[in-house]
Amino acid sequence: MALPSLIDTRVLGKPDRFHGKESEYEEWKEQFESWAGLLDSTVGGHLSDASKLKDPIAYDPLSPEMKVMTKLVYHVLMNLCKKRASVIVRRVPNQHGFEAYRRLCARFLVQTAGRNLADLNDLMNPAWKKEGEEFEDEIEDWERCIDIYERESHEIFPDSHKKAILMNHTPAGLKEHLFMNM
Repeated sequence: MALPSLIDTRVLGKPDRFHGKESEYEEWKEQFESWAGLLDSTVGGHLSDASKLKDPIAYDPLSPEMKVMTKLVYHVLMNLCKKRASVIVRRVPNQHGFEAYRRLCARFLVQTAGRNLADLNDLMNPAWKKEGEEFEDEIEDWERCIDIYERESHEIFPDSHKKAILMNHTPAGLKEHLFMNM
């Protein structure tokens, strides 16, 4: 049974549109799942589950409540997805939103050994250019990327690597502070 929404999503707005660019999918996916969870407390979890499935999600065995929920997700995806992404959504029968979302993830969230290696390379060689609060924001984003890498590659990014990277790529004014506090 879904809990009532505690947030007025009309005030919050909606996620950005997704136009089918692989490089933008991961961030859009996180925003969409979070926003969908505000619509209904169980939708975000169902979307997360759907994104991990390899096989198609059958429509007929769904409960009446789930059929209503999946149609809601379908209509939201129809409004948010454009270009190549909208083609994937439109091809799903029965307005099955969870299946459409699973297909979007299968198409745009491609995880290969090569991609994991490229992600690892980016983590090992960050391009931090800012100082102060902006630098802190870059570190937060880097740590979020590490979390994603660990989740998708099923590998742990060692703390010793994080410290070495911080020491080698931190702006000069902060290196002494880091060295003294690590």
